[in-house]
Amino acid sequence: MTAGNEGQGTPKLEGGRKATVDRILQEEWAQFQAVNNVGGPASCQSMPNTFALMRSAQFSAWTDAMVASYEDDLFQAKAAGRNLMTEKYGYMMEETDPEYYHRVLEPRFPKTSEEARGIIEEILAQNRAWEQEVHERYPFVAARARRAEGASGGGLASVDVYARGELRTYSLRTLRLYRELVRDAVGEGRNLALEERAAIARGYGCKTLEELESKLAASDAARER
Repeated sequence: MTAGNEGQGTPKLEGGRKATVDRILQEEWAQFQAVNNVGGPASCQSMPNTFALMRSAQFSAWTDAMVASYEDDLFQAKAAGRNLMTEKYGYMMEETDPEYYHRVLEPRFPKTSEEARGIIEEILAQNRAWEQEVHERYPFVAARARRAEGASGGGLASVDVYARGELRTYSLRTLRLYRELVRDAVGEGRNLALEERAAIARGYGCKTLEELESKLAASDAARER
């Protein structure tokens, strides 16, 4: 399945949601290990627990249909000899290193359809608003993550660049489900970026995002003394 293709129907969870997410994490980690990073292996490629926490937190806000659809994307890509992790970071380079992207990567990567691009930009526009709320309400949590927009920051691609790269690896079916999730969340007054950070906080042993923010603020204050 190439990026932006619709796929055949909506896959169903096999063995329950946790089992599906576990399969996704295992396959993503394998593909992540195979990414040939420019300049040598990245430090995050030797941090499996952090990788699993961050990815699990992202999936925690997804619907079962999205999780199942993305699993299908991931394993169809594998069967076709593609690595979605490689493609994600490669697509990011259209913004961070456009000369290299257009010269080396673009001819090898699946094209993103106009419909897919439209859905991606709708999702990103809402995500920017959600990320702004994260930065305003939880500045210490936000300071330890990617910045919201721009080509890069602090050696990391911004949330916007990172998310766009990943979204371009999703099938059109998965993107449509994601758009539906985003629209439903807006209607319900939910902030998916906050929900993802709350899941990360729980992974670090905090009951709430507020608790993690307080701990980080205290840690920063102690360092400044």
